[in-house]
Amino acid sequence: MLSRRNFINRASLAAATTGLALAEGSKARAANDGPKAPKIIHLVADGMSMGTLTCADHLSQIMRKRPLAWTELLNRPKTVSALVNMRPLNSLVTDSAAAASSWGTGSRIANGALGILPDGRKLKTLCEVLGAEGWKRGLVTTTEMTHATPAGFAANVPQRKMAEKIAEQYLGHKIEVLLGGGRKHFDGKKRKDKKDLYGSFRKQGYAVLNTAADLAKAPVGKSWLGTFSESHHPYTVDRENDAALKKEVPTLATMARAALKKLNRADKFILQIEGGRVDHGCHSCDSAAAFRDLISFDEAVEACLDFQKQNPETLIVITTDHGNGNPG
Repeated sequence: MLSRRNFINRASLAAATTGLALAEGSKARAANDGPKAPKIIHLVADGMSMGTLTCADHLSQIMRKRPLAWTELLNRPKTVSALVNMRPLNSLVTDSAAAASSWGTGSRIANGALGILPDGRKLKTLCEVLGAEGWKRGLVTTTEMTHATPAGFAANVPQRKMAEKIAEQYLGHKIEVLLGGGRKHFDGKKRKDKKDLYGSFRKQGYAVLNTAADLAKAPVGKSWLGTFSESHHPYTVDRENDAALKKEVPTLATMARAALKKLNRADKFILQIEGGRVDHGCHSCDSAAAFRDLISFDEAVEACLDFQKQNPETLIVITTDHGNGNPG
């Protein structure tokens, strides 16, 4: 088990530290003088504090008879670890939108905004820049597909709550893989403007996926829009105890494997994978929800590590965006 003190001793510290990042890969180091990785996987456990990581690791050892893959990675000498400063322009405390935008645009912005500076200037997003260079792009989450963390890589809106606008921007940027929740932001019967966004995606050649079975048989030759729940995905602790939810909603690891299988048909891709409901469990002071969703996130980490073994040119970054609640 990596203690907090040992982690701090190993990490690189910025002036203010709000996140944790690590990467591993024999051919995919982030050093300026090293080779550039053509395949990038960015994994985010939203709202995860060090206390949540520690408690979930203990629970994993009880439930799965093994520690989290994340903590095992932190103990490997070849793993590069660091604390990352993602502070917003208007606060000492960051929210998910400002944090994701700092990764997705390379700029600090104000809390609540996505890819837009306070003076209204729109920033180029990572998905936009890489898409223009021929990279395939994927966003996978257990929250609504339009939530702040995935949107930070692809959207420009003054307020993160503008989910319907974010959904349209995904279509405009032609993001090749979109897997998560939030049907209500795409369904013309539920959207405030009554636009049939599902129909618009289909016209652009997307396969629209609604269940775990749809994902299992999704055509790899098409782009994917998968929304497997009306709003956010259920907590793992609830999904695992409901047969109907298991049938409808795929796990984060299942979505990750499917996205990687599809994106790996391309020479270059970037894939963001978010365990978003860790944050929600902490918001609700629901330790069981937070810890079980972090273990589910860790299973997605394992899926990505398996992929990296077969594709060593892959760079994997595993991080949190802010610490929420700290149940430790």
